[in-house]
Order: sequence, then C-alpha cells, then structure tokens
Amino acid sequence: MRRMSPDVLARGQQHYRETHNDPNRGVRDPIITPFAMAMRLDGFRAILAAGGCCTLRHCPICPVGRGNYSTLYEKDGRRVWACPHCETIADH
Repeated sequence: MRRMSPDVLARGQQHYRETHNDPNRGVRDPIITPFAMAMRLDGFRAILAAGGCCTLRHCPICPVGRGNYSTLYEKDGRRVWACPHCETIADH
C-alpha cells in the first residue's frame, strides 16, 4: 500500500480547476473528481461493473462513515484499489 504522489494529485487538482467552467459543469466533487482525474493522468483506468459504473468498495483504511468510495483501477495489467479520501493505493 502506498499514498498517491503529491505531484500526481496536484496535476489532477489543476486539471479539475482548469476544466470546471460553465460549459463543463457536470456533477463534480472537490475530493473525488480531482483524485479520479489524477489516477487517469497517471495512466490508470477505472474498472467498470456490469452496469457501466465504477467498481467501488468501502475503504478499509478510512474511518467508518466514509462510504464506498475506494475505486478499482487497472494499469499495465495490475489492479489496485484507490481511495480519494485517504489517498491510498493498495494492490487488489
């Protein structure tokens, strides 16, 4: 298990700020969206469930009450769980 690199997270946060404008105001969260953008910018892709939504689970690291926000990602054949709240990335 490791934490997301601050540089990668900063790129995701910058991308979030640059793309959050009037023509592009879809549903966004100030924690989850930049983290997901950072994962994509780092070469990961979210693993989708049968219904087309991200595969989620409760993060075993976060305090109780955070919900199911740990997302399953894949990069170069390696699957990881990544949580936007505690910023941890753990092998699947």
